[in-house]
Amino acid sequence: MAELPISLELILKKNKINKESSLEVELMKIKRIWLDRCGITLIDNLELLGNVTHLYLGNNSISVIENLESLGTTLQHLSLQQNQIVTVGEGLICLDKLVSLDLSENLIENISGEELPERLSILSLMGNPILKSDNFNEEDFLDDLPNLTVFNGENLYEDEEEDEKKEIEQDSLQSATRKLREDSKLRQELIAEGHSENVKVIEQLKKEMEAYKIDVRSSMQSSTFESPPLRPMSRDLPSILSPTPPPPRPLSPPASTKRPLSSQKTKKGSQILEPIKPRSPKTRSTTGRLATEELDISLRPTLDQALVDTSELDSYLGEVRGRFEELRTECARLEQRDE
Repeated sequence: MAELPISLELILKKNKINKESSLEVELMKIKRIWLDRCGITLIDNLELLGNVTHLYLGNNSISVIENLESLGTTLQHLSLQQNQIVTVGEGLICLDKLVSLDLSENLIENISGEELPERLSILSLMGNPILKSDNFNEEDFLDDLPNLTVFNGENLYEDEEEDEKKEIEQDSLQSATRKLREDSKLRQELIAEGHSENVKVIEQLKKEMEAYKIDVRSSMQSSTFESPPLRPMSRDLPSILSPTPPPPRPLSPPASTKRPLSSQKTKKGSQILEPIKPRSPKTRSTTGRLATEELDISLRPTLDQALVDTSELDSYLGEVRGRFEELRTECARLEQRDE
C-alpha cells in the first residue's frame, strides 16, 4: 500500500483558503484543519501550519504518530480516532499545549502515562485492545496523568466534585444556620431587655397610681377637702337666711276702757264733760280689720323681698349640689381606673 502523507494540496482542498492572497499568509491564519477520511497514512509536511490549534486526522490509515514538532507550542486538540495506530511511542511528548487527545478505535495494545503530554486533561482509548488486556492497570495509568479529568468519556472526579459541592452546600447551610441562631439569640435578648423595661415602667405606673389613689381617698376623708370655687352670691347667705325685718309701723293706740268725757255746754254756759258712748261691736270689728290691713301693708315689702332671696338661695344650693356630684363621679372614675 503506497504511503499518502499530508500534503499542501489536501490542506487547500479540505479547508477554505482565500487563493487570491498570499498562500503563506493564509496558511498562517488557519486555526483548525480537517483532514479526516482522506486516506492519509503518514503525518508529514505540517511546517507551514504554525498557528494550528485543532487537527482532525480521524478515519485514515495512520499507524505511527510522528512529525508533530512544528505544532508543539500551538496544538491543543488532536483527533486520531479510527486509524491503524498500534503504539503511541514518543510522538506526542513534544506537544506541550495538548489538552485533548482522541485515540479511540485504534489497535493500541500497550501504552503508559509517560508517553503522553503532562498537561493532557481529556483522553479517549475506547475501542482499543489494551482496555481488555490483563496487563493494563487503569489506576497506575491514571496516576501518571495528574491533570487528567476525563477518561473514556467519564468524569474522573465527578463523585469528588459532587462530594465537594455537597460539602460546600453543607458548610453554607451550617454557616447560615449558625448565623440564624445568633440573630435569633440576639433578637431574644433584645425582646427580653425590652420586656424587662416595660415591666419596670408598668410597676412604676402602678406605684404612682396607688399613691394617687391614696391621696384622693385621704383628701376625700379629710375635713380640709376644698371643693372648686362657686360663683359669688349677690348677697351674703346669712342675710338671706335671717333678713333683718324693717321696723314695724306704729299702730293706733287701743281704745281705753273708760269712756272719755265729752264737753258740752250747761245751761248756765259752763261746759260739762259727758262720757263718750261706747262703740257698737260692729264698729270695733271694723276698727280691728282696718288695723290688720295696715299691718299687712307694712309687712308686704319685707315678705316679697324674702321670697326673692329664697329663690336665689335655691339656685345657689343647686349649683353646690352639682359640683358635689361632679366630684363624686371623678372619684369613682379614679377608683375604677386604679382597679
